[in-house]
Amino acid sequence: MSNQTKDGKIACKPPVTTLAGDILLKGQHITPTKSEQATWHIPVEVPVAFIIRGRTAAIMLATPDDLTDFALGFALSDGIIDRPDELKHIRIDTRTNGIDIHLTLKEDREKRFLLRSDRRTMAGTSSCGLCGIDGEDRLYRQLPRLSPQKTIELSAINTALQMFPDMQPLRRLNRSVHGAAWATPTGDLIAGKEDVGRHNAVDKLIGHLLHKNSTLPQGFLVLSSRCSFEIIEKCARAGIGALVCLSAPTSFAAQRAANAGITLYTTTPDGVMRF
Repeated sequence: MSNQTKDGKIACKPPVTTLAGDILLKGQHITPTKSEQATWHIPVEVPVAFIIRGRTAAIMLATPDDLTDFALGFALSDGIIDRPDELKHIRIDTRTNGIDIHLTLKEDREKRFLLRSDRRTMAGTSSCGLCGIDGEDRLYRQLPRLSPQKTIELSAINTALQMFPDMQPLRRLNRSVHGAAWATPTGDLIAGKEDVGRHNAVDKLIGHLLHKNSTLPQGFLVLSSRCSFEIIEKCARAGIGALVCLSAPTSFAAQRAANAGITLYTTTPDGVMRF
């Protein structure tokens, strides 16, 4: 895969950038005792279009950083490709009002995409899971069944959760973005990504890990939000068998996780729940 791309950045006004994906916005800070002008960190959110052979596969609202990781992670987790080596090239073009990411696939995967795109056009928000689904059957389509994993020790989960804030520099600034991180079996975090969309953060993390290796390392995913069904589908396609979330899953997500053999953990005041 060619990574000779330049991540486009969208200029925002006021253009006071502190970290990639973050700007300072002027406003009025109001407290019980005073009201004064101040600046506040907010996340950048722009339309990002994935384009294959001139056809738009999806338009997502996303934080415009780590775009090559985003491209690979999205292509794999959305079922456009089955393996990282089936994505041959990524080209990123910055436009006035957004970013175009052009994906070149292996020939058979391009043919499969073009056949599917005749039936489906997906437009996504930063939090939407149902955008563009072309029928109820897609909600219940069979997911890969993953091999059973060893139970994660509570000490490993606690280690990961203690380290998790260090993987979220944007959140420390603006309190507005989601985070996804990868933990080793003992709970040490080795990578983390952030985005305004929780599933975008997962895609970026998957892409980051697979840019380094053809398969994911042993371990588990840590997510800063609740687990929804689209997160489960992404995990199943990427081969992620265990997921730790800060909030409980929805019923449909729990059902899909059980069908795929994915173990869910969610935090409680005195430990974790395992599903």
